[in-house]
Formats: sequence, C-alpha cells, structure tokens
Amino acid sequence: MRMTSTLLAVLLLICMIAVGTAAAEFAGPRLEGTVTLRGGQTISGLILTAQLGIVDGAEIGSRLRDGGYIAVDVDGEEHRVQATEIARLDAEWEQTGTEDAPQWKITELSITTRDGETLTGTPAWLVHATSLIIEEEDGTQKRVYAFPMAGSNFSPDNLLASLVIDTDVEPVAPVTEEPVTEEPVTEEPVTEEPVTEEPVTEEPVTEEPRVTVTPVEDDEEEAPVTPDLGIGAAPVVEELPEDAVFASGQPAVVTFEVTNPETGRPMQVRFLIVPLPAQ
Repeated sequence: MRMTSTLLAVLLLICMIAVGTAAAEFAGPRLEGTVTLRGGQTISGLILTAQLGIVDGAEIGSRLRDGGYIAVDVDGEEHRVQATEIARLDAEWEQTGTEDAPQWKITELSITTRDGETLTGTPAWLVHATSLIIEEEDGTQKRVYAFPMAGSNFSPDNLLASLVIDTDVEPVAPVTEEPVTEEPVTEEPVTEEPVTEEPVTEEPVTEEPRVTVTPVEDDEEEAPVTPDLGIGAAPVVEELPEDAVFASGQPAVVTFEVTNPETGRPMQVRFLIVPLPAQ
C-alpha cells in the first residue's frame, strides 16, 4: 500500500511540474504577491507558478502566457477567474483520510476579484495538492511542494492557505494621436501616345494524344499519422536543494523541449525524478 501511494505521489508530482512549466518560454503577466502556507509561513515575490491541482483551472502564474485562471464551483455553476483579475485567494483544507494515508482536500475556495467581488465555493477539479515556485527579491527561487499522497514525505503545513496578489499597478497612459494634415496633390497632365498594333500570326495548334489513366484500387487503408513530438535540444538536468520534500534520495528536475502536436508550437516539459526509498 505504501509503495502504491509513493508511486502515485511521484506521478502526481511529475504531472504538476509538467503542467506548470509547459509554457515556460512565454512571458506572462507579472504577478507579484505574498503566499501564506497552512503552517503560517509566508513567502513574497514573483509568483512563477501557484498550483492547487493538476488540471487547467487550478493554476496561475507569470510563466503562463495569459497568467492562467482559477475555476471555482459556486452552487453547481463553474466560474473562471483570470489571474489578472484575482486580488486574493483563500483555501480551507480538511483531512478526509487517515494518518497513514492522508487525503487532504479543499472544502472551501474563496476568490476576491480586483473589483471587490467575492466568489465562494469549491474547486472545479478533484485532486487537490500544492505546487509553488516563487522568485524572491534577491532572485532566488523558493519551491514548496505538498502532495497528500506522499505519505511520510508530506506535511500539511506546506499546503497553500492564501495568496494575495499586489494590485498596485501603474495604469497605462493613453496614447494621443496627432492630427494628420493632408497636403493637396497636383496632378500632372498625361499625354497619351498612339499605340501601333502589330499583326498577329496564328500558329497551327497540334493536339497531343490523350492519355487515359486508369485508377488503381488500393485495398489497404492508409495508416493513421502519429504526431511527431519533435524533441529538441538535449535534456537539462537540474538538482533540487537538499531540503526538498522528498527525503528518500536526492531528487532532480529534467527539462527538455518538445513540439505541441495540437498547436505546432515549441514548449518546455519538466519532470521531477525522485528516487524511491530502499526496500
């Protein structure tokens, strides 16, 4: 049972990192703010990624082209709030499993928009977990992962409890267009010269013999085309800090670039490799 939980945790971790960094090459909106963890720790800086699940609608961050969005279910109706509209996000967690097999989930999700509207409901996705990458003022990146299925490697104190995004953004100055004055155009008179037509001699046309093509029936159906992922440069291996959540061995992050088969655009995929504990 413990081995199954560990494998599920590793799979969940890989999925969350891949989703959170697939669009890392795109510069999204600059989201700065402060995250408060369930244990009371606060982290401030540039929010590169803040995930509460592994699907679209559970992540926001400056690494996403549009900043992402959060999907909240309010009385059976799903509302999608873009990251650029979020002023504050609060999540209440509850332990629904056992001590040996913890299953924490968000029982209430509240979002306050920049316009002052508050939406309170539940997440519009099933698996709840926390993945944070925040760039602090000195340029260092703080990473916090909390996966309830990670067994002894999981701490509920690392779950995201609240996120406040700075709203003190300087407005963009309107652009004033200068009036354009059109100068009158004086047309010069055009003198037409007479055109002398040369007589045209028609050459006899020789018809080529016609060739009849008989279609060839192909009994075999064409094989479906498998999209080419187009793996680019060699993968880059990045070791994580020694104080990472998984203590069974030194984890590492592998980053490589592939081509999105749906859009044809390049995207980066990151996988976290975690050694399993010795048996």
